[in-house]
Amino acid sequence: MWGDGGGPTLIDQVLYRCDRKTPAWNHYAGEGNNETDLIPIDFSNPAVVQWQLEQLVATANGRGYDAIAWDNYALENEFLACGAFRNGTWTPLYLKNSTSDPAFSAAAIQWLQRVRSGVNTMKTKQGRPMIVIPNYSLGGRNWNDSEVLAVGNATDGVLSEAGFSDYGRLAGFSAAAWEQRILFMRNLQANGVAYYSINELGDPNPAHWYQPCSANPLNCIGPRDRQFVIASYLMGNEGISAV
Repeated sequence: MWGDGGGPTLIDQVLYRCDRKTPAWNHYAGEGNNETDLIPIDFSNPAVVQWQLEQLVATANGRGYDAIAWDNYALENEFLACGAFRNGTWTPLYLKNSTSDPAFSAAAIQWLQRVRSGVNTMKTKQGRPMIVIPNYSLGGRNWNDSEVLAVGNATDGVLSEAGFSDYGRLAGFSAAAWEQRILFMRNLQANGVAYYSINELGDPNPAHWYQPCSANPLNCIGPRDRQFVIASYLMGNEGISAV
């Protein structure tokens, strides 16, 4: 339970769906076909952010890390969070059964702003500010979407797990989506924000990752695939990026 040090208790900080009893589970079908239901927390609550800084970031800082990554950051309410109990009282926060919600996006951006503000005050062993890098990919948004620009302004770098392969779904990756990735990458660097690109190739279904090329044509990765990724990266590289 949280709260041993005077902070928020876990029961008060869980995000629920609109039935007020089902947690808005962050369901993750992970590598190796493992599935995990992650407890969703009320990240709009400043006390929760402070707990994250004290319990997670400060620990990493003390062990010598100079950056903190936040996996699977998103502006969409993918798991249909609706509200939380604060001091025992139900508090509605987001639209019912809607993945697209300006209030959720605003809360996600504010969370990133608060986290960065706290993280940057921690010093690395080299005496520099510790930095924040969320794992964030555009999805279907444009690079100059106002909320996308707000994400860039609220962080020190962005890791794009979708990369230029769209999580391995090259066959369905449109030219328009590719262009948005390039423009997003360039704009971040033009404003001093680093860009890191992960490019997965092969069958995007985790259950098929370890199938040999002879059994699964999607896992037949050739020079053309690698050259596409490298060429795309080089077209967007402005000196503050890595692949």
